[in-house]
Amino acid sequence: MHGDSYGLQRRRRAALAAAAGVLFATRAEALLIDGPLPERSRDVTVPSVVVFIGGSFGGAIRYSAGISGQVSFVTATKPDKWCSPEQQMGGGPQLQLVWFGDRDLVVVGGGQAGVAADDLLGIGARLEVGAAWHLFESSLGVHTGVHGILGPLELGLRDEWRLDLHALGVGVTFPLPENVYGGRIDMQTTCAIPGRPLRDAAGVRVPSRVAPVETDPNDRAARWRADAQAECEAVASFLQVADALMAAGAPVELVNAALSAAADEVRHALLCAARARDAGLSAADARPVLPDDLTRAARITGPADREAALIRLATESLSDGLLNEGAAAAQAAGDTRRGHDARADRTLRRIAAEERRHAHLGAAIAGWAAHAGGDPVRDAVSDQVRALRAS
Repeated sequence: MHGDSYGLQRRRRAALAAAAGVLFATRAEALLIDGPLPERSRDVTVPSVVVFIGGSFGGAIRYSAGISGQVSFVTATKPDKWCSPEQQMGGGPQLQLVWFGDRDLVVVGGGQAGVAADDLLGIGARLEVGAAWHLFESSLGVHTGVHGILGPLELGLRDEWRLDLHALGVGVTFPLPENVYGGRIDMQTTCAIPGRPLRDAAGVRVPSRVAPVETDPNDRAARWRADAQAECEAVASFLQVADALMAAGAPVELVNAALSAAADEVRHALLCAARARDAGLSAADARPVLPDDLTRAARITGPADREAALIRLATESLSDGLLNEGAAAAQAAGDTRRGHDARADRTLRRIAAEERRHAHLGAAIAGWAAHAGGDPVRDAVSDQVRALRAS
């Protein structure tokens, strides 16, 4: 056990807690509400344009090119499962102008509908149906289209029945950052939150109850403010982890790494609050709120208590650390491609790099706990992995 070797770590922990108390607001200074949990469904209207090029076949093999404008009425949902991807379904009117070689120009009017099963990879599909009018021959046909989507790219087959015109090609959807069906509609996720979640003494995740400054989820200032709050609560979470590691007799290196992660989260919260101020919030509104209690009940009086503590360390380090922090790192890295300003991109890149380190720390803690606790801890981890796969 390392009970006599944690003096420096305890002093460092106390200094971090004191610094957080000075830098961040307290609950007494904030407006508290019994707000709703993160939204699970939202309806949005998304206009988009697709520019496509490919080859046509039918009477002869020629090039094809065109442009398609559409308005999609989309319902984006988050299934109530751990780490579940966003799902999108929707449809709307569409107007196309398509060239088949030099002699055939077709105007298409109709509708389109699509679905996306994975917003992180941007995988989706879209179907089209409508009427096709050949401008040069004044003839009418039936248009159908089938498209597979990967992010802003789509591979599609367009057919103009009765006109004997068919085309296979690739297209690019604009605007790039927020394209529909294969793209993301900004909702709070059930997995990739920015920072490690705070849990109570029983291990139940504590939802943030601080009133949002803005209600529009697409408002950049409100998003940065929400990220700052999540990072601030992650400070308390990593201090709790350090407490639990010391109580369980973990190596000093793991305790130091947990305290370093808490210091990272202090920096993340300050950076996100600064970006919220850049986006228009006042200093008072942008300031995140520190949780009331930065301690964690981790008293170990016997072998049974230590086994339970190791199981909790291992399972939480797997879900909140390895998986959740890893997903948060991927989210921050992906957000750098959304067209933010240079200062915001630098903030996101730094957060992504440090969240990846936190994910590795989660794996290290879970591995140590499984080794120290033996079969009961390894069995608990195996059960958790199976449950996550089933979800």
